[in-house]
Amino acid sequence: MSFGIQQDFDANLSDTSSPQYRELEMVIRNAVDKAYTTNLDGYLGVSDIRFSNGSVVSKYTIRTNTVSSPDIRMANQAVAITLEEQTYIVVPNSFTAALTEDTFPDLDLVFTGQSMFLRCQPKIEGPVTWTVKGEDVIKKPKFDINNEDSSLTVRKLLTSDSGTYECFVKNGIVEFNRRQKITVLPTPTVFLEDEIINSHCNTIVKVKCCAEPRDFPLVWTEKQSGRKLETNVKSIENNFICITHNYDGKCQQEILLICTLSIKNINYTKEATLHFFNAGVIFPCNDSIYGFGKENEIKSIGCPGGSKVSKCEDGEWKFVSSTCLLPEIKELQIESEVLDPERIEGFLERLLNITDTTKAEVVISTTNILTVVEILNNVVNVIDGPVNSTLLENFLETVDILISLTTEGTWDLLNENSSTTNTSSDLLNSVEEIVEAIGDTSIDITTSTIQLNKTIFSENFSADLNSTVQINVSDSTPRFETEITTVNFRTMHIVLPPQNLTSLNNTINGAVVLVHTNSTNTAISNITLTFTIRNTTLANPQCVFWNFTLLGETEGGWDSSGCEVQTDGDESVTCFCNHLTSFSILMSPFIPEAIRIILDFITYIGVGISLGSLVLCLIIEAIVWTAVTRNNISYMRHVTIVNIAVSLLIANIWFIIGAAISDIDQETPVGPCSAATFFIHFFYLALFFWMLISGLLLFYHMVMVFSAMSKRKMMAIAFTVGYGAPLIIAVITVAVTAPQDGYFRRDDACWLNWFETKALLAFVIPALAIVFINFIILIVVLYKLLRRGVGENQTDDRNALVVMARCVALLTPFFGLTWGFGIGVMLAPQSIGLHVVFAVLNSLQGFFVLVFGTLLDSRMRAALAGRFSFITSSNRTRTTSGGPSSSSGLGLFLRRRRGIYHVSEAVSSSQSNAASESFVST
Repeated sequence: MSFGIQQDFDANLSDTSSPQYRELEMVIRNAVDKAYTTNLDGYLGVSDIRFSNGSVVSKYTIRTNTVSSPDIRMANQAVAITLEEQTYIVVPNSFTAALTEDTFPDLDLVFTGQSMFLRCQPKIEGPVTWTVKGEDVIKKPKFDINNEDSSLTVRKLLTSDSGTYECFVKNGIVEFNRRQKITVLPTPTVFLEDEIINSHCNTIVKVKCCAEPRDFPLVWTEKQSGRKLETNVKSIENNFICITHNYDGKCQQEILLICTLSIKNINYTKEATLHFFNAGVIFPCNDSIYGFGKENEIKSIGCPGGSKVSKCEDGEWKFVSSTCLLPEIKELQIESEVLDPERIEGFLERLLNITDTTKAEVVISTTNILTVVEILNNVVNVIDGPVNSTLLENFLETVDILISLTTEGTWDLLNENSSTTNTSSDLLNSVEEIVEAIGDTSIDITTSTIQLNKTIFSENFSADLNSTVQINVSDSTPRFETEITTVNFRTMHIVLPPQNLTSLNNTINGAVVLVHTNSTNTAISNITLTFTIRNTTLANPQCVFWNFTLLGETEGGWDSSGCEVQTDGDESVTCFCNHLTSFSILMSPFIPEAIRIILDFITYIGVGISLGSLVLCLIIEAIVWTAVTRNNISYMRHVTIVNIAVSLLIANIWFIIGAAISDIDQETPVGPCSAATFFIHFFYLALFFWMLISGLLLFYHMVMVFSAMSKRKMMAIAFTVGYGAPLIIAVITVAVTAPQDGYFRRDDACWLNWFETKALLAFVIPALAIVFINFIILIVVLYKLLRRGVGENQTDDRNALVVMARCVALLTPFFGLTWGFGIGVMLAPQSIGLHVVFAVLNSLQGFFVLVFGTLLDSRMRAALAGRFSFITSSNRTRTTSGGPSSSSGLGLFLRRRRGIYHVSEAVSSSQSNAASESFVST
């Protein structure tokens, strides 16, 4: 408060110890106390009275609980009257009241992302003016001024919002000013350089912890003892304070250390686990970032916002995923939530610069990509007018980084997570939104993965988008000039999941193209799009568009409504649609969707029949084993039959288990499905290798008629090949592909992966190779049969054909020849007939083994009948004969043929090594 006195200024009034000062100070104090006590409620006193030149200007400070301009005016008039009574004349209208405070009441620490509330107290009637860093504040998305309670709310604080905040109020003679320099602190963050540390006993381990804000205590403590640990190194790194402690590790099983950031009464902590091992323990993985690690061990290192995860494989740490969030991107995300439309262009330029500069970190982090997509959606939500080419180019260049080929693994992780699966849909939506806001009538922008073009047409429109998509729009009815915008995404197939209402087992097999028009006069209702096919081995194309709410309110999917396939060629697919949006084509891998359910029924029914048949086959073999395995050749034949049956039985059981596991829920459980895939792979391979042994045994005894290998040697070779080779192949397959998360399919079956790692080749190659070898053996058998029939008068061509048919029927299930139809299925995946034949024949293989290997074998029937005493004892006695009494596996089709080598076992010759089966002689 100040006023002037009509009196010459005496320099002694500036000296508070002079008599002149003390005399006038006492007069002013008494006058002010008397006047303000009477007229101003809440008056507390007067202090700091000073005098200055300009006549005599009296300045003093009033302490009060309330400020009322009328009351202060009345009090000042009373002061003037009191002074005039003592001969001091007050200069008219010289009273002024200036109130200044250097803090805002009730203001605590503020952090990024929070809102800050400032109140201009005490309350003074009159408009309030606010300034931030010297600039006037107007009501914008970030600021909210409330004149009723003289307050300012600042939303979504950033560290860049730090500075001096001031409020000004003037009411009559009263001028009030409150100001404070405010620092916005970063959101409290604590992360560890390594959360799990492995080391040997009696070694020094460095544990490092970083945090922000950096002006608060940060300490390490030992969890078990609560002992505070010494900080050996303290540093500032990228605005984070980092402390390092050298921990002396003894031979203890596990040590837990806690890093704590203390801000007032709140603690922010992270916990590190230290494992100490004996000196003999070998760690195959070791580097300066992840430290020591055991094979298949997964470790994470801390970073702002999350962590980076790697896995120890083949002696090195291999990157798995990242959830790190760059602080710069986090700041932009906060800013985007209260973005001023007038600042969008500059904001997008900063966003592009940051994402481009930090591209290596952005593309590998799910959190970085998720946050940038959120920023882009926030931007398009505040656009309130047409966008220019500069703004649009910055936007598309940012999207280009997000959909580059280097992000494929990151998008896979986002799409697999139910909480982030709509991120790709949000990204596409942001592009569609900004395309609708393009202001220029003609524009052409090309990035490394995106091609945008906007033009005008009246009746017909045609465009060739980088030779991957051709678009044609035509209409016989006259139309006004129409603006049309096309956006061709070359890599959006790695971003959008291939999901629709019925299946996840599809592939986006062409480019994704967005078509938009601003036409309000008439709708475009016929558009033709020709897509170049990426993978020509896929079939059953579907013309689809992205429906943002197909699978739920916030989850999109591919929808075929309003689109149909017009032509389906070897290298392209032409679609006809009656609306505009984002289009592409879906194609299925190998199995046509139309017969998938039918094939499932055929497979399950056939496998069920096979399971029962194989169990019956093994029971019969067990019953008659002694009677039918009295010499080496017979013994080995039945060994192969039993092992073929056992391998196929167990493989089919695991097939059913795998199908049940993959149907449990949408996300296939990794552990159970990996186990099912391994055993299915192993036992089906064992089946094929035992079929190979069966074929080789037949070939051996046909070619080497007069040589005999010992039973022990044949058994050793058979079991080594039959189970050893499949085990080696199965183990190598899982060891090579599982670390890449590419061992089994993730969609609808627990079976070897094809698309990512080609693990399926570990089954297809050996299986088809064995089928080929056995087919050659079958040709040799047929050749021998036909050769033996040359020049024989008692046989005719019809008999020869019957013999060949019987031979093929008998050997086919044991040689696995029906699996040869798999080649046709691979070469012609569109063929419904091949799929049905393949499913029927191979699902019923166990049934064929029972029929052709057991039930149609006369010796098996005789032995079984003998076991249950269904035939006479004379019929159970077998003698050596060259006649039609052959009971061999080939006896079914060797009857009535001369020149065939028949040897049937005699009961009395169980020790003989002579052949007891019927094979073609040379």
